[in-house]
Amino acid sequence: MAPRELKLLVDNQSKKVLFAEADKDFIDFMFSLLTLPLGSVIKLLSPQQSEAASQVNAVDGFVCGIVTYMITDDLEVTPMSAISSITLINRFCKNKEKVQLAEKTVTFGMDESRKLLQAALKSATVLTDVFFADEKGKTPSS
Repeated sequence: MAPRELKLLVDNQSKKVLFAEADKDFIDFMFSLLTLPLGSVIKLLSPQQSEAASQVNAVDGFVCGIVTYMITDDLEVTPMSAISSITLINRFCKNKEKVQLAEKTVTFGMDESRKLLQAALKSATVLTDVFFADEKGKTPSS
């Protein structure tokens, strides 16, 4: 997968991802990555990952192409809409006075793919673990 940009809505105060905005290609890639057989996952997470990484390259697709999708921190995927975005923000932002929402554009490539797969196996805050691990003082493997 060629590196691509991904837009995140983050809370700068807590360094937490609320959701990412993604297109069909990204969702299809993420779903194909998360549906790999366990043996392939082990190969991807091993130091000699380049051969296995080249095998992750999408079926006909999992989702429709004309919709923008919202991916929550725990990898729940829904079609993007103003109502669902506001609902998610209200659910996340219990103390609205201390929330500092911002858009952050990140690069998503093979290294982030490996981190996403690793975090998805053991975390409910996958996107935060992948994109804010250094700022929170931990790594996706800890």
